[in-house]
Amino acid sequence: MRVFSVFLSGLVFLAAAVPAEAAGERSGARVVVERVSGGLIEGELIAVRAQALVVADTVSMASSDISLGDVFRVKIIRKTRLLKGLGLGSLFGGVIGGSGTFGYGAAAGYYGGDWQLFTPEDMFLGGAVYGVAFGLIVGALAAYNSGLDLEYAWRSLSSGERERALKKLRKLSRFPNE
Repeated sequence: MRVFSVFLSGLVFLAAAVPAEAAGERSGARVVVERVSGGLIEGELIAVRAQALVVADTVSMASSDISLGDVFRVKIIRKTRLLKGLGLGSLFGGVIGGSGTFGYGAAAGYYGGDWQLFTPEDMFLGGAVYGVAFGLIVGALAAYNSGLDLEYAWRSLSSGERERALKKLRKLSRFPNE
């Protein structure tokens, strides 16, 4: 039973170590806007207006309105959430692997009898170790997939696609209701 309590303490520690969303002011997505004239503006997306994107430039620290007619390409740079993916993957993998092998051992009749090879704690811990390893792989792949950048080639989008892109950009801006 001691092994089970040590494992459970480790799972509680992992759950606490998974980073929560930072409290405080919301920040907009990092974007790179390529203009038709060839200039690049990289910064934080502040707001999306009817005919302009408001971007705070990271170099000059000044916000600028970029007319939608002047936009050639918009790239949204997403943050990878690797630690969160690894933490959640190992947590769920450990719980599912441990409880699955524990339940399998109980159903198969491994516990009790004269020739008991593994104790229930051994079965739980062995399954949890394999579950954590599998969960780390799945969590890393999920974090990588969620962190891929989005890119809109603005000039080649139809009007419906532009409206959907503007809707998504509004959700990602610092002030989505502006």
